[in-house]
Amino acid sequence: MSSRLKVHTWASPEPAATLVLLHGITDSGRCWADAIAHWYPTYTVIAPDALGHGESDRFRPDELERDPIEPMLAETIAVLEQLPGPAILVGHSMGGAAAAAIAYRRPDLATAVVLEDPSWRDLPPDRERARGRDFLGGRGQPGKHWPASEIGPWRRAYDQTDRAFLAQGRATPSDPWREIIRGLTVPTLLVTGTNGVILHEDQLAEIQAIGNSRVEIAVIPGAGHCVRRDSTDAFHATVDPWIHRHRGAV
Repeated sequence: MSSRLKVHTWASPEPAATLVLLHGITDSGRCWADAIAHWYPTYTVIAPDALGHGESDRFRPDELERDPIEPMLAETIAVLEQLPGPAILVGHSMGGAAAAAIAYRRPDLATAVVLEDPSWRDLPPDRERARGRDFLGGRGQPGKHWPASEIGPWRRAYDQTDRAFLAQGRATPSDPWREIIRGLTVPTLLVTGTNGVILHEDQLAEIQAIGNSRVEIAVIPGAGHCVRRDSTDAFHATVDPWIHRHRGAV
């Protein structure tokens, strides 16, 4: 595994497909606690702390000056390359954008991809820096329906996040998201909600218009940006059978 990332692993005692869970900005691998309890041991579950998050290494100054998302992707790819075969990638927000970029660049590493409201925004640098100030100002309150097992890790993870990285407001790879949508060759499920989400109706319509038959869209009514936490049962009712169909040979 990558020497710079803390990688949390739950190995199924039986032959099983592998899920790699990629968290959002200011979260960590431990923030998937409820999902891990749900998916393990049906699957082997791997949840790395992204670079600059959780217990993983901080960003080097030169990485922050160039593009911190690139080393973040490189370290995650290093984890995937050491697995015995391709995995199902499940990513939220920043992790969703990372999962899509990895599947686009390295389809050999992914059997399928689930993207939970990925952070695909068309923001100029000044807007990114404004978002960075928002991140540094605090992360708000958990949703009232969030799984209790994830609230503590969610709060701790914010305190662990690299402040220099947060100040930049970066959460999206350099690959244009439209190019990624056109180029994805592995089965991909986009999951979003209807309240304060990134993938709003106009963007979903644009994604559909691109016409990549590998990309499916599921909208969970009433869910916000943290779809799985806001509407846990509905999320799993949608995602679990899809993952089962695309888990590949075990």
